[in-house]
Amino acid sequence: MRFVLILGVLGASCSFYTPTVADCTLACGANDACPQGLSCRGGLCRGASAQADCECAVGKSRACGSAVGVCVPGTQACLPGGTWGECAGETKPSEELCDGVDNDCDGLVDVGPAQLIIDNNNGPYVAHWRLHGHDAGFTLVAVLEGPDGGGDVRALRYDRHFAPQGQSDSIVTFAADDWRRADSINVGQTIYVSYSKDPDLALSRVLPDGTVEHVATILDAGYDGRINVGAGARGVISNYLSLEGTARVATWALDGGATAVRDLALADGGVITWVGSSTDGTFSILEADAEDGGYVELVQDNVAPDPVNLEAPFWKSQRFITRPTGQLVHFDIIPVVMGMDDTRVVYWRDYAQQTTGRYFDVEVAGRWHDSDFTLSDKGDVVAVYGNETTQRLVVARIEGITSNELQLTRRQLDDVVVPLTNSSGNFLVAHVPGDPMFGVAWSTRNKVYARRFCAP
Repeated sequence: MRFVLILGVLGASCSFYTPTVADCTLACGANDACPQGLSCRGGLCRGASAQADCECAVGKSRACGSAVGVCVPGTQACLPGGTWGECAGETKPSEELCDGVDNDCDGLVDVGPAQLIIDNNNGPYVAHWRLHGHDAGFTLVAVLEGPDGGGDVRALRYDRHFAPQGQSDSIVTFAADDWRRADSINVGQTIYVSYSKDPDLALSRVLPDGTVEHVATILDAGYDGRINVGAGARGVISNYLSLEGTARVATWALDGGATAVRDLALADGGVITWVGSSTDGTFSILEADAEDGGYVELVQDNVAPDPVNLEAPFWKSQRFITRPTGQLVHFDIIPVVMGMDDTRVVYWRDYAQQTTGRYFDVEVAGRWHDSDFTLSDKGDVVAVYGNETTQRLVVARIEGITSNELQLTRRQLDDVVVPLTNSSGNFLVAHVPGDPMFGVAWSTRNKVYARRFCAP
């Protein structure tokens, strides 16, 4: 009997709100007037003890979803209790494809969303970071500046949509007064990084889980200048200028073989200005010819140099790639005439055929020394560079490289604004095998952005 009495007292002293059919169906009248027992909440009459306003009027509906790109809006109905139901009948955004339409409904055709991948950092240093594409996604190897003025080389890992997947252990740490130089290349899922800590040259590798393993150090290597790394059947090759003005090449065998360093002879009167490496382990040497002021390029196959006269009056920031057929080719953005208003051209050379003079008008003034390029799955060359006039990123594709009928197409990414005058001027492009889209990263002062795009 006592138990029943207590329940009766509690029930009489508490007021519980129970929604009725009148809730969220009747609009408030003049001066927010509502029927007795209801109060005006958000323009609709509700029970006086209701805890929240109505989201909507019961029985009403509205359009929902996006009408941008391939997306089609659906319909949302207001449910009893004044809450919006699910969006029915809409066509939702999907992953962006290279099909000429806006699949992810962001207003951009064949371009993915921009991702801020490095923020509030004083690095990466100009010309000392590299973007790699591999089966797992992308890896950015960069020399990042620390709070004490020193530098720390790390591999930052992302999936193919540039979602962060963590970073590696520190590969090498530079003191504030160290001369920072590093370059990298991926062999399968492993990233090999060559770097200089004066006077030594070293090689480390980053495994897929981010573990860093030190391979070997060459003591007193005589380094002077930039480092360019290539990898082929013989192992990893790191090329650099020596203090004596000769071309110095260091090699590491991936099978655990011996490390070797040797100097290569110059042409008569030549002065080395650049050393570079291709993806198959061969390398090239750029020399200034003291006799006529022109440039001579030597392609080295580890046996003997092969001189090739360049037709361009100036050359810089070279990078080499290898065709699927194994032929060494070269692609770059160079000026035809020196000066601030140079006409820029795309240049292509097939060393196997000693083909020269592959010039194409770029049509816009480009940051030729900031170009970067990669190969597509079918062997086309895809390049990126900056348009100094519009501050936009430009993409170029060279097709048909297995024959002499080369075709060049270009596309300016209007949505990618790059303040070239305020950036370190780096543009990097890489490709994940099997992905129809490419990845590009660029720096603006202390930030690095990345996004995926479809080549023209």
